[in-house]
Amino acid sequence: PSKLAFDLQDESCRIFDGCPEAVEPYLMGNLEAAADALETAGLATAAANVRGEHYAAIGETEKAARAFQSAGRFEEAATLLSGDVDPGAAAELYERAGNHEKAATAWEQAGDVVRAARHYETAYRYDDALDCYRRAGLTDKVCELLEKLARHYEAAGCALELGDADRAIRDLKMIDLRDPEYARA
Repeated sequence: PSKLAFDLQDESCRIFDGCPEAVEPYLMGNLEAAADALETAGLATAAANVRGEHYAAIGETEKAARAFQSAGRFEEAATLLSGDVDPGAAAELYERAGNHEKAATAWEQAGDVVRAARHYETAYRYDDALDCYRRAGLTDKVCELLEKLARHYEAAGCALELGDADRAIRDLKMIDLRDPEYARA
């Protein structure tokens, strides 16, 4: 036996509401029966939450992730799928959760460096974004990001790689007198 303390006035502590039939199975640790009772009562989100906890407890990672996804707990579902399980699905879930940094890492692990670069850029991790754009061979995106970061000397080099001499000259003209690259520019 163990003691549980619940503050029923604090809504963030509530696991589910409106289904007395699910309380006893839940408290007894029979999460599957509690989820069934919640589903029968028409509380699909609460049922998915409890079912996800059940699957996670017994080590069925993918089923737990699907249940958490149904409940709208995208971050938890993504965490379960990250690593070697399914990095592509984890990346999509991190996207839905709005966690750009983890989405970028997962997309990179899944092999989609372009999507990873976009998320790195959104998360202000510009060096990682540049690295991904370079690996993807998107020199125009590298040049654009370098210009955005006011790294005009490097941007000029990229513009020359693209064969755009006018852009390279424009970037070189943007280099400040105090910049260490000014003399070379």
